[in-house]
Amino acid sequence: MEHKNCPYQIVSSKSHQIGRIHVVQDRFLIDGKEYPFTYVINKDSVCIVPVYQNRIVLIHQYRHTLDEWRLEFPAGAMEEEESSRKAAERELLEETGFLAKEWFYMGRYDTNEGVACAKCDMYFARCDRKEQPACDKTEQIQTKLVTRQEMEELIERNEFKSLIGLAGWMQAIRRKLV
Repeated sequence: MEHKNCPYQIVSSKSHQIGRIHVVQDRFLIDGKEYPFTYVINKDSVCIVPVYQNRIVLIHQYRHTLDEWRLEFPAGAMEEEESSRKAAERELLEETGFLAKEWFYMGRYDTNEGVACAKCDMYFARCDRKEQPACDKTEQIQTKLVTRQEMEELIERNEFKSLIGLAGWMQAIRRKLV
């Protein structure tokens, strides 16, 4: 990764690919002293706030990193040369089986800028039909439909914890889409 705006002198950089994770270890020179800095390069992703028949479509997904089942919006990484809109359509179908007739782009967000450099494009989708989902074998996902009131209660009780999902929900409300 090229750092055109970096205020530090980078004296060394090592890159490590470990499975699906790409880790970079840089060393900065500041006032004659070296400082380490490690970060992750992730693929850019998409997150979708979908609605079907006036109900919000959530997924209940097992997250191995947390050893917990989590309520989230459908989301996932963009493939090579894939537009974010196509990725959003693919992820919505794969994870929920829903197809949307209306799409609204709601902006680009940093996912965890302190340790990773990935961006997430946020969409709202008004779904009109359902097919069979086609999740990856490593994804354990169940679809859940909730009312707007139930969604607000999930957030209030801290049962919906996804920060990128909360940003999407806020944008959907602000734009009067839900």
